[in-house]
Amino acid sequence: MFKFLRNPSPNGYVIDQFSLGVSLFPKTGSTSFKHFLFEAEHGQAFNKGKHGQAFKKGNKHIHNWARKNRIASLKDCKYRLILIRDPIERFISCYNNKVLQARLLDNRDIGPLSLSDPKREFPYPSFEEFVDNFPEIRKLPVINHHTKPISEFLGARNLNFYSEVFTFEQIDNLAERINQITHANVAVSHHQNSANNDWDEAPTRVDLSSLTPPQFNYLTKLYSAEYRFLKPYYTKEGIREKWQNKKDELGYVHV
Repeated sequence: MFKFLRNPSPNGYVIDQFSLGVSLFPKTGSTSFKHFLFEAEHGQAFNKGKHGQAFKKGNKHIHNWARKNRIASLKDCKYRLILIRDPIERFISCYNNKVLQARLLDNRDIGPLSLSDPKREFPYPSFEEFVDNFPEIRKLPVINHHTKPISEFLGARNLNFYSEVFTFEQIDNLAERINQITHANVAVSHHQNSANNDWDEAPTRVDLSSLTPPQFNYLTKLYSAEYRFLKPYYTKEGIREKWQNKKDELGYVHV
């Protein structure tokens, strides 16, 4: 099971001046939107050297600043916004970012998976290995954190707590709404904490079309409660249709 925390009230990035709170989660654009919210409030971009002075080297990113200065309960906010994303696409994003790009699993021995074996072509798991060994791999805090269902981050609360819900496909709409509330004119920029990897030497990034039928079925079962929680914004039927359409584009024959 994913680690479960029951919160009395959802937390998020809170700007008291505008009675605004935004709940963001791993692999939903949270880094980009924390930068966005910082600039909307302060009129300048977040700068590690200037605004991260209180933190040790390597920890000067926006997440630590926000955790210390802006992450709080949304219960008293007039505007309670949330950004959500399909759980399987969050899972895929976690693999691409944390395994292929950041290389956080390199040379680890995880359950029966020996990534330190010198005979391996790469020192990190293939996507097939990642899925097959996920019950063990998700015990690693960084993987658990980035694949944990949004419903478990929120604990007992449901989406009705929020005044406005935005899907990942509505990122531009969320940015526009925040600009309206804060009287700002900020553009969303892509920010990623992980260092760049040499993609010429790495396996191809995974997308939804990469999933085999057994992998897709495993993940829909893994996130079945999450799909019930996110309905009607994201559903198992919706992601299955999207997956099948992606497969059809590649000429996959369904059996």
